[in-house]
Amino acid sequence: MKLSSGKHTLPGRKQVFRHMEHGRCVGDQIGLRDEALKGRRLLVPMMVNGQLVSAGITNLTDARARCAAWITSLPPALLALSPAAQYPVTQSAALENLQAQVRADVESANGHRS
Repeated sequence: MKLSSGKHTLPGRKQVFRHMEHGRCVGDQIGLRDEALKGRRLLVPMMVNGQLVSAGITNLTDARARCAAWITSLPPALLALSPAAQYPVTQSAALENLQAQVRADVESANGHRS
């Protein structure tokens, strides 16, 4: 986890959960990889040990169709590329707790060095 100003990152292995209503994306939640949160898991392994493991996209036609489906599921304001468009992205409680713990551990370690 990076704590530098302007370079802040989140700790741990993460997963993104997409929330949908009536066929439209309404928000994402970033959580820890092993959490069981509601929503569709967006991050899936494609390669393991140099071997293709995803049975999803096998050709360019399938990739285009999948991309088109995701684009049409975006909220209209995002599709309009409006600078005022907002899309909610939240963090899970477990991820926030891990972030606080790592920050406290780093601050504690830095305090003991002086």
